[in-house]
Amino acid sequence: MPRRGIALLYTVAVAHATSGLGCSLDRSGEMAPTAPGADAGVRADAPTASLDGGRFGADAAAILSDGEAPDRAVMRVDSGAPDACIARVEDCNGADDDCDSLIDESLSRACTTACGAGTETCAAGVWMCSGPAGSAEVCNGVDDDCDGLRDDMAGCPCEMRRTPDGHVYLFCTAAPAGYGASAVGCSAFGYHLATIETPEEQRWLVARAREIDSSDWWVGAPVGSCWELDTGTGDVTSAGCWQVNNQICEAP
Repeated sequence: MPRRGIALLYTVAVAHATSGLGCSLDRSGEMAPTAPGADAGVRADAPTASLDGGRFGADAAAILSDGEAPDRAVMRVDSGAPDACIARVEDCNGADDDCDSLIDESLSRACTTACGAGTETCAAGVWMCSGPAGSAEVCNGVDDDCDGLRDDMAGCPCEMRRTPDGHVYLFCTAAPAGYGASAVGCSAFGYHLATIETPEEQRWLVARAREIDSSDWWVGAPVGSCWELDTGTGDVTSAGCWQVNNQICEAP
């Protein structure tokens, strides 16, 4: 290696080794005391680069030949300005999405409750549905109090039975009557004589009727016919409309 290169390496090494001793090397290679408060390794009369402005602004920093910056040159650039708000469509999430300083404002949509259609509004990031208010339950085949059950605690005058999916039938034994009167009696509650549509429904009705009374029961039939449910055989057959039977009433 040329002598000039060796001398340069020696000078840098010595300067680095003596940086904490309060002295530095001048151009001749001699030790020179540093001024009080001056950084070690930098001559007091030498111009220094500003790390908070200077020619290249706050982004400039001294870098050593091996790519690492000295500890005293570590910098943090922080403008202090708040992040800019990027406006978006307002959503129900507890945030000011549209940058108008309001949270979840003017958000609504349609909703449905057990009592009917209503309006859903957003409050503190949560949708809340407001629908029609319920009323006291009465025996009318309707879920008046909107609890998902028809005629519960309604004081219906007949034995009530529900299918697994919540459909309601009344098995009335208090006033056996002919077919026409039985149909009128069911309609007084908002019901109608049970209309049997499937074999599964018929078997279910037969089983429930046998639990209550072994007599025959009037059920719904096409116009001009009168049909009774025979609890003995489990069949539905045509019968004289004048016969007196119990009634199976079905909710609409």
